[in-house]
Amino acid sequence: MSTAALVRDRVISTPRGSFVRSADFPGSSSAVDMALSRLASATGPLVRVGRGVYWRGADSRFGAGAPPALEAALEVAGSGAGPAGWSALRFLGLTTQLPALPHVAVPGRQPALRNARVSKRSNALRVLLNPAEVAVLEVLREDWIDRIDGGHEALTEALRRLTTDGQVRPDSLDEVAGRETSLVRRQWASERVSL
Repeated sequence: MSTAALVRDRVISTPRGSFVRSADFPGSSSAVDMALSRLASATGPLVRVGRGVYWRGADSRFGAGAPPALEAALEVAGSGAGPAGWSALRFLGLTTQLPALPHVAVPGRQPALRNARVSKRSNALRVLLNPAEVAVLEVLREDWIDRIDGGHEALTEALRRLTTDGQVRPDSLDEVAGRETSLVRRQWASERVSL
């Protein structure tokens, strides 16, 4: 079976609303990239989101559609990335504000993201965190706590809920927050007591 046929079959069997990475396919990278690029044509089942990242959208006469902007930005940004600023507040359910553009914080080098704002963070340990945990750290930066709908109590309640649901792991945040700014360390120590 050719690489193009293998890629096509695998893409067709991928559930709609899922991301596909070229690195997940066997075969030569150039052949895989070419096959995915062809499937992302105007009427194809894929939408190119970023370099080597595609989204399997809904089949319709209008094409595959587009993924949610924040989800696409996080997928392209890779491990350790998470929402920042208003996007972090919205992700955690702490505001009704809609950011004009999704804002993503990434550890290390900034990836090229379309239609998203990117902030680089120097804490390399953030690769150990999931997007919800990164969002918690981002809310604890600067004056974001003052912008929460419902104030500090809403943040405490959200952290309890996310911890109970398993979306936030306090022990992981303890380890990573130790390498954040002094403000984030202080804020996290204060929040940790209430969990």
